[in-house]
This record gives sequence, C-alpha cells and structure tokens, in this order.
Amino acid sequence: EVFGLPWIVQGVELSLSQPVRAWGADFSINGPSPGEGLTIELQDGGGSEVATFELSDGSTEFRGFFGFTTSIGNEVSQLLFKGTTPNALSSGEAIGMDNVVASNIPEPKATVLLFGLAGLLYVLRRRFS
Repeated sequence: EVFGLPWIVQGVELSLSQPVRAWGADFSINGPSPGEGLTIELQDGGGSEVATFELSDGSTEFRGFFGFTTSIGNEVSQLLFKGTTPNALSSGEAIGMDNVVASNIPEPKATVLLFGLAGLLYVLRRRFS
C-alpha cells in the first residue's frame, strides 16, 4: 500500500535515449495462476505502435529470452510492459527482466556506399597509375 491505498502498476514505459532496431532481454514471470504473462508494445518516436508481443507459455512460470529486430524505418523509441493478469491487485504476479541488450543496426545503404566509394577509389588509382 502507498498512502493507505492499494498500489497497482498498470504498466511500465521504457523510453530509449536513441531509437533502436534490435532489443532483447531475459524475462522471468511468476504468478499464482496459469496463463499469466506480459504484453510488450513497441512504439516509434511519435508514439505509434510498431508491434505487440505477449510472453506467456500457459503455465504459472515463464523464463526465457525475448528479443526483436525491426525493418529499416521502423526504429523503436519506447517499450510498454503490461501484465496480462485480469486482477493484478490480488494475484501476486512478479515480472523480472535481466541482461538487457539494444542495438541500432546500421542501414545497408551506408555499407553499400562505403563499398562503392572504395571501388571508385580503386578504379581511379589504377587509371592514374
């Protein structure tokens, strides 16, 4: 209880300082009832939903890695975590997250540009040698 009132977490928002195209973590979800789990909503910088995932294996305990990658132009700036328990106040559900990793995978355009520039320099060098 907080200030004499029941404390219920409706969800947790993780705002990233830089948008990412790959993210993952180890999760541990424990609850007294089978089927409890976690919904993860991915949002872009404007708050629009990119994708939604649900972590649950139908048992009272889930342990495992969850990760995602997105396509070019669908960078994720926020992750919203929400428990799937209908009555979170009386259920005693616990969710843990560890070993978090994030990456902004470089776009292929930059790699192609570098190879093209290297090829152009090679041709110019051979031509003027």
